[in-house]
Amino acid sequence: MKSIPFILLLFFSIRLIAQPPGTEDPRIHIDQFGYLPASQKIAVIASPQTGYNAPAALIPDPVYRVKRCYDNITVFEADISAWNGGAVHAQSGDKAWWFDFSNLSTNGNYYLFDSLNNLRSYSFTISDCIYSEPLKHGLRTYYYQR
Repeated sequence: MKSIPFILLLFFSIRLIAQPPGTEDPRIHIDQFGYLPASQKIAVIASPQTGYNAPAALIPDPVYRVKRCYDNITVFEADISAWNGGAVHAQSGDKAWWFDFSNLSTNGNYYLFDSLNNLRSYSFTISDCIYSEPLKHGLRTYYYQR
């Protein structure tokens, strides 16, 4: 009976240790379904320059990292590249950068990390069967709309 508080303390301390660093930021755009291991994997980092969200401009870290969710270890890092030579996109009013992490092909749950701004993307999955859940839910919508 005395071991139950110890086990609970251990469980919650492990959860605190494994918390990813930084704040989730919607300006780091990833594929919300996830990625196939052999497919091209590109994330887009947007920095609003004009429009209602212009005060949320971002100067991204030149090197982005892919980290595993369960232990926050960096598994891949590379330079980002400016879209269209750093020009502002006319329709969105954003500057954009591309982060290509296609060389990462190991199945797992990951997030992108910008260490300069202490920001991270939402988590995403790399898996051979990444589209099975969206396909299942897509077919359910057809079934329930009949």
